Amino acid sequence: MKRKNKESNIVIISFIVAFFTFYPITKLCNDNCLVSALALSAFFSFFNLSIYEFLTGDEFYLPILVQARVKSLAECKNNFDKNYRIIAFTFNFVCNIGVVYIIINESWIFN
Repeated sequence: MKRKNKESNIVIISFIVAFFTFYPITKLCNDNCLVSALALSAFFSFFNLSIYEFLTGDEFYLPILVQARVKSLAECKNNFDKNYRIIAFTFNFVCNIGVVYIIINESWIFN
């Protein structure tokens, strides 16, 4: 039960931090700005959850395919599965850095 609580905390905290970093609170913004802030925050929280699940040895999902489950560390029996797991983690990590770059570049705090 504690593990699910940690995962939900990671999703909620990273979503809130990304949303309030990107979305301008002090001035009104149109609907496109709100939608992009929500989308980037959702991607950021998904990638953070995937990184956490990789580091704990659990299975995680790739964002580019529907139900693209990457096996957990205990399920990886051969080198292909282990290498695929590392490549999928690297892809998620690079995408997370890209989302962070976009959030910081378009943020109202840093501009």
